[in-house]
Amino acid sequence: MHEDHADLRVRFEDLCLCAIEGRWTGLAERAHAIVADLKMHFAFEEAVLFPVLAARSRDGASRVRHLVADHAAMLQIADAIATQIESRSLRHGSIEVLADLLREHTMDENALFGPAAGSDRASKTNDAPDRTGPR
Repeated sequence: MHEDHADLRVRFEDLCLCAIEGRWTGLAERAHAIVADLKMHFAFEEAVLFPVLAARSRDGASRVRHLVADHAAMLQIADAIATQIESRSLRHGSIEVLADLLREHTMDENALFGPAAGSDRASKTNDAPDRTGPR
């Protein structure tokens, strides 16, 4: 999961840098692809990780509601950024708000699940050992 967060953040930062620099070719398609990947990532967390958290403690359900609300807010901003890129009118404030939300959300999830949470997702579908080193 930590790698997913880092990858998505880097992809969004690169996407926004291209827009800021006026390198628009293929950018709308990349933006929509990143939003789709973000939706899949959030769907995984909500289906697999969040039920574990909800069952783990008395305040688990409340924490899950907070994380799901974060997801909805981030998707709304990510969709807005993709639309802004499509119309070549990216607003810098949108980028900063999303980057801050992603950073805070990642820290919240890491505090609740640990930074390696969800990293065994790949090992359940791939017998190859993890060679990325410690997280």
